[in-house]
Amino acid sequence: MLQRPASISFHSTVAHNKEIIKKVTHSSDDDEDRFHPSCRFEDLNLHPQTLKALRRQGLHRLTEIQEKTYDFILNGHNLVARSRTGTGKTLAFLVPSLERQLLREQQYNNNDDTIPTSIDKFKNNFRIPILVLAPTRELAAQIHKEAEKLLSIHDNHRDRSSKLSAQVIYGGVPKEEDVRRFQSRLPTILVATPGRLKDHLNNTNNDVDAERTIPFRCALQNGNLNTLVLDETDRLLELGFRRDIQDILSCLNDTSTGASVLPSSSSSISTHSSAPGTLCRQTLLFSATLAPGVLDVVDLAINGDETYYQMVDCIHDDDPTTHTNMNTEQSYIVLPSQRFWTGSMEVLLNLMATDRADNHDKKSSKKKKNKIIVFFDMTRLAQLYSKFLSLRLGYTTGVWEIHGKMHQRERTVVARRFRNASQGILLTSDVSARGVDYPDVSHVIQIGQPKDRETYIHRLGRTGRAGKLGKGLLILPEFEEDFV
Repeated sequence: MLQRPASISFHSTVAHNKEIIKKVTHSSDDDEDRFHPSCRFEDLNLHPQTLKALRRQGLHRLTEIQEKTYDFILNGHNLVARSRTGTGKTLAFLVPSLERQLLREQQYNNNDDTIPTSIDKFKNNFRIPILVLAPTRELAAQIHKEAEKLLSIHDNHRDRSSKLSAQVIYGGVPKEEDVRRFQSRLPTILVATPGRLKDHLNNTNNDVDAERTIPFRCALQNGNLNTLVLDETDRLLELGFRRDIQDILSCLNDTSTGASVLPSSSSSISTHSSAPGTLCRQTLLFSATLAPGVLDVVDLAINGDETYYQMVDCIHDDDPTTHTNMNTEQSYIVLPSQRFWTGSMEVLLNLMATDRADNHDKKSSKKKKNKIIVFFDMTRLAQLYSKFLSLRLGYTTGVWEIHGKMHQRERTVVARRFRNASQGILLTSDVSARGVDYPDVSHVIQIGQPKDRETYIHRLGRTGRAGKLGKGLLILPEFEEDFV
């Protein structure tokens, strides 16, 4: 975390003007790698196609959060897990959830001694076994991409009727596109933002045949949903998301609607007495912080009379809201209010003109340009800085912006371009602060005081990921200096 002021060591044109820079601090030079892998994926008795998909991504060893949660999730335990950003939380819940579903599917097939009827086939297909809720569209899209990588190898070895699939739903795109995909095939893994999922639960129907329809929500009720994941739980439960989460959980826990919405001739579809998944739903809560009050709502998320859950903590500090990555060097600058605009802009221009060491190798002397994310509390500031930097840097350097006032398709294109870029600068609001993985980001700059410490932590987590080195810089006007 940020420590007491030290001597000024920020070498830029601004640094030579002591009227502008008041203080700079650095964290201790602790380059200890946060990962201490001892378990390999091949030791877990994974499905061969899952293991092949992981190897294709160059993944061989589990991170700490993956190793400590795998058995709990595979064995069906409810779980609350906390780990720093960039430590592999997404695969920590995707891999064991998928393996658990494959085992249940195998058990169901082995126990089925009769020829399945059309109703049996419908019951087995009209279900969504794994549901992941994410607070932002960007994070939902990223989780979906990871899920598709895991499932792609499986589909090469399955017939069309048993293929596994992943689908993502969020606002900003036509709802009809979601419905068309639901009508074609319900996904094995559904990744959703709360608002769009709530809309589908309330309003979407799926056709059974020419004469019958069934509400979409039935695919997630009555034992059809095996695993519910709340990623970035603290953000999901913040004001603005809390009501949607409460409504979604109430709907998922409702066992009365399934039978009442179907004709009597097909009432067995809703009960699913012979289908896998009649056991109590498993609920997993993952986050990099557990802000005060989060554990108070765990009972709301965990289904059934038994609210027992496992707690996995990979941070090990007393204060759960102050945990930052040890691979990220942190510093801050305080600027006089009247010089804040020009001073902060000069810092950004200087960093864009500065080379950095190869982030893949701490001992390497190879240099390349910086790749920077700049966070603002206000969308208008992101737009203003983006416009000015675009004019100053021209077309030789990539300058992008992402915020809530952009159409979703634009945000998706910008995110893909910045993710694939080796250098450049992204000006953004907090839509990019949670869980989103942009490879090889050298610096995270936060301009102005973050809303709270948790926001500071999550923003900072966009750099120094997966054991690489990163730098974080907080630029404050004098009247916000107390935040430090």
